Amino acid sequence: MRLKEGEKAINFTVTDLSGKTISLEDFKDKKILLSFYRYASCPLCNLRISQLIQQYNDLKKKGLVIIAFFQSPKESMLQYVGKQNVPFLLIPDPEREIYKLYRIEKS
Repeated sequence: MRLKEGEKAINFTVTDLSGKTISLEDFKDKKILLSFYRYASCPLCNLRISQLIQQYNDLKKKGLVIIAFFQSPKESMLQYVGKQNVPFLLIPDPEREIYKLYRIEKS
């Protein structure tokens, strides 16, 4: 069963694309968009990241924190997604650990 609106998000600790360790608890009392993508080389996923980059300042002003997960290794993300100068957190999750935690189906 997936999370429903208003349910408490499941805590996790991961390493972001820059090598920094983050935990969901770091963002306690903040609005968070957890966004899950297929692969770093996916054109549609990169289009969506580009759209979020364009909307980022407005979303940030509203207090929204964006954390984007890719089921790709760090190296692949740096080659594709990382070239976009993304202003929000990018998380490589090639083993799909957080996907499984949140019951995100494999595409």
